Amino acid sequence: MQCAVRRGALLLLILGVLAALHAPAVKARSTSGPPSRLRDGQAEFTSAIIGPIQGSAGRRLASGACSNPPSPQNTLLFYTGTSYSGQACVAGSYSCTGQCINGWSTGVTTNGARRPDPAALCDSTTNNVWVVTNPCLPPCPVSSITIPTASGINSSAGCTGTPLPDGGTCSWSCSSGYVAPTQGSTPTSTCRNGVLSQPAACNPADCSADPLVTLKATPVAPGAQLPSSFTRTNGSSCGNGKHDEVCNAACPGASATGQAALTAKCALGNWNFTGSCPAAQPVDNVQLSTLLPLILLSGNYGGNSNRGGGNAQPSAVQALQQLLDDLIKRGVAAVLPNFASSLFRDAGLSLDEAATLLSLQNTTITFSVKKGSQCYAGTQAFAPEGFPCYQCPADSISQDGGECVPCTIPNSEPNPAQTACSCKYGYDAVLLGGQLQMCKQWYIDVQCAAIPHSEVNAVGNGCSCTFGFQEQINDATGKLTACTPIDCSTTPGAELDASGAGCTCKQGFVAAASATDGSLQCLAAAQPAADDTAAGTAGTWLMIPVLANDAGSPTRIKSVSSTALGGRAIITADAASGKDVIRYISNTPATAGTDTFNYTTELGSAAVSVTLTPGPCAESSCGFQRRNAAAQLGTCQAGSCVCVPGSGMASVFVRNPSAAAAALTPQVPACRYRGFTAVGDFTAPGKIIDIVAAAGEQSLSFRLAQGAETAACLAVQPVTLLGIRRLPSCPVAKKRSSVVTPSAVGPEFAPDLSLSCNKGLYTVAVPIPGGPVGSCWNVVLRLADGTSRRAVMRDVGNG
Repeated sequence: MQCAVRRGALLLLILGVLAALHAPAVKARSTSGPPSRLRDGQAEFTSAIIGPIQGSAGRRLASGACSNPPSPQNTLLFYTGTSYSGQACVAGSYSCTGQCINGWSTGVTTNGARRPDPAALCDSTTNNVWVVTNPCLPPCPVSSITIPTASGINSSAGCTGTPLPDGGTCSWSCSSGYVAPTQGSTPTSTCRNGVLSQPAACNPADCSADPLVTLKATPVAPGAQLPSSFTRTNGSSCGNGKHDEVCNAACPGASATGQAALTAKCALGNWNFTGSCPAAQPVDNVQLSTLLPLILLSGNYGGNSNRGGGNAQPSAVQALQQLLDDLIKRGVAAVLPNFASSLFRDAGLSLDEAATLLSLQNTTITFSVKKGSQCYAGTQAFAPEGFPCYQCPADSISQDGGECVPCTIPNSEPNPAQTACSCKYGYDAVLLGGQLQMCKQWYIDVQCAAIPHSEVNAVGNGCSCTFGFQEQINDATGKLTACTPIDCSTTPGAELDASGAGCTCKQGFVAAASATDGSLQCLAAAQPAADDTAAGTAGTWLMIPVLANDAGSPTRIKSVSSTALGGRAIITADAASGKDVIRYISNTPATAGTDTFNYTTELGSAAVSVTLTPGPCAESSCGFQRRNAAAQLGTCQAGSCVCVPGSGMASVFVRNPSAAAAALTPQVPACRYRGFTAVGDFTAPGKIIDIVAAAGEQSLSFRLAQGAETAACLAVQPVTLLGIRRLPSCPVAKKRSSVVTPSAVGPEFAPDLSLSCNKGLYTVAVPIPGGPVGSCWNVVLRLADGTSRRAVMRDVGNG
């Protein structure tokens, strides 16, 4: 006892010394400033608080009043008391404020307001329990949402990259042929507590053009006619159309009644055509050996031959050569459908494609133009010889009669002759190789030289900081006042960007949601989850540690998809590893093959493949019981029973009769009757059958097939035991039935089984033992498939 006292005194002495040493350090650290924020990768400072602590409400807490505070998920806690501001929250603290890390945030309310920071409070009035409020909310990985194909949203465009913080939104784009539900809007998704909402679906686009215009730009079959117009079924003009709307063509020479030979259907903004207008009556064919001149005269092929000065002839030859190549490869009617149709409508001729093709293959393109006017600088040579040249606009120049071009260098303008660009008044020219590069404001060099690490900006009218320095701008004047070095080392995972004007995340890091002060945060890029394989017995629970092979060491599984073969996959925690695992079981013990499903963590998603072998089963469970004889065994194949022929039983799966084994293998195969249909007084559950005689016999009838009135009697006797037991008291009856009992028999608690069958209707005679009036008897029929049926009978004497 004295030894213990001495040890306790020594301990108090040591604690007192430590408290004396600790107090000045604590006081020095708490003189100014708000609580410090730890950056990712920075060591966390911890300390032990010795002696009584003054709480934020002025209440003194006993030393060690609270144990070490909890560690909320993705949160750093800091002590917020007056004397210990900025320290890590430890045992003895009274109140602490939390900072969300790793992409988690305080989140926002449904009204968009920011939620308060997380906080921890040591409540000394209720057994010194830490109370944590406003926990941090997880971000939403963009991979946590699957966009239905029928929504019309382009899932590959929008909502990609960095996970969204709580309350954040991202936009999607509509797929080709779809438009946003509201004009000028875009479908959006919002992050709420780690779940990304589904965006509003896009609508199928309507057709904006007339179907006749679209048809004219589409190749048509040789000889086919173009319709004069398209109309809706109600007779109105079909200038445009809604999605899925159909318009009928008015073909030349067609009857006004009957089904249209050519229809146009609007589908996702495009007209699709079905059928064609009937071919016209045969006419004389014509070989167009001079096809190219005819086309040029008719204006059916694009291109303006008057393209300016010396470039006119090469441009025209190039356009004609392209036309010739297209005609030889695809044919005249395909390349120029309007031209081919006009031959028939206007001249009564149709193209001889074969003969024309041979003519085109031997065609040589020649092109010549008259020499243009000799134009002076500042003008453009669009005029033929003998005509005045065109003057360039006042804001552009031209050299040697070439194209008019504007002056694009800031603060430059055309010289008086419009032959070159020169700097405006107040700016000096900066030349490179005799060419103007910049117009620099007077004395700007002197101004920039006065600011260390600055230089003239690209426009030449101000100063900007050199590579690696950040600009300090005077808000009143908008001018540069100083250039400060950019230090990206204070942000883990950051480096100077390519422009040298700011910081960006290094390769392997991604920019997280901005901090409250707007500073850059870089988190390690998410590692993709690895696929998993497993094998086991069907009908038995499997534990699959899918996170064991995933990079980034995730510990939690966010979701699991449905399985391909109908099995069950459940997320559960593994106490040994501290990580989530997946418990899987197949649909039935007879399932064979490979079942697949997907799982998702905060770092990515992966697939799981489970190879299944049908489970074993006992032959006894596949057989049936026999009266006064050993049970007859059945057979088991591929995890299911093969029931004995003629027994009237079918293979099913029932609960495992072994309570110890049921936790691992919940179901086992068995043979059961296809149906049990009680008849007469045997039908209502909870019914008490009143027996009129003091002792007598009652018949119970049933069928072994639902609704089978003409079913045959089975070769195997279905009832193996008739049991009668007197109840201590009669149960509360839902219904009662009074039945006149036949002749009385002697009391017998284990009666002989009297069973008859007529066309599938089984009847068993139940002898009722004698006893006091009002006694109730529990009657049990045990069937050959191992199940039982029960009825209650009540002795009412002679009524």
